[in-house]
Amino acid sequence: MLALLLPVLRADLKLLETYHFQTEAPLNIPLYALGGADDTVAGRENILAWEQHTTADWASQFFNGGHFYFREGDQTPFFNYLRASLDRWMGG
Repeated sequence: MLALLLPVLRADLKLLETYHFQTEAPLNIPLYALGGADDTVAGRENILAWEQHTTADWASQFFNGGHFYFREGDQTPFFNYLRASLDRWMGG
């Protein structure tokens, strides 16, 4: 198992080490940023900053919880949001 996972982990760490953000024109695709209301890792301002990367529909939604809000407490609001979003995108 280690032989399978180690190359992937190394590649991920290399990407983290070498990545440098470059400003480019915003994408013309809908962008929806989700976050935890109490997230001290990503933070509200970082979630909201994704708006600058699209010229199409933009929305943000915050749920109760921290960085792993989708695994904490009542997951119903999160899954209801996902279900409604998928229904909208699929034309349902």
